[in-house]
Amino acid sequence: MRDLVKGPDGSWVAVEKPQEDGSSQPWAGCWQGPHHVFFGHDAKRRLQNTPYATGLDTGCVYGGELTACVLPPLSELQHSTSYAIAAATQSAVSLGRFPEGTGHNKATSVHQLDETAPTLFQLKGSFVSVPSARVYSEPGKQKADGPAAAPAGS
Repeated sequence: MRDLVKGPDGSWVAVEKPQEDGSSQPWAGCWQGPHHVFFGHDAKRRLQNTPYATGLDTGCVYGGELTACVLPPLSELQHSTSYAIAAATQSAVSLGRFPEGTGHNKATSVHQLDETAPTLFQLKGSFVSVPSARVYSEPGKQKADGPAAAPAGS
């Protein structure tokens, strides 16, 4: 699944390829979190950086680049996330999304609110890419029994 189309009832339906009539959308742009998803295997679109999904396939095997998302050390990441959750919780309480004293698990509830989940930017994530040493496979060409194998000695 790489794209989605709206079904007759308004729900999303998965499709493997973009529709020729332009009715499909890349699934990453439709994903509304709150969890951030990193994914690959969509080299045609290259780097996809949406609020809740990041496609890291930048076509290294086809001569493009190898791309990674680098996050701070876990201890810093936990502090950043806790800080972002605390700020979002305070904001949600002040907006009346869940009243104080109701017994809600505020951290869990906040993560369920799309606009308050920490973003990749807030977590201080960055992208690093290095160029491919060579073309390992021509786009669209595969062996009959599966993906192209790397040349001997690579």
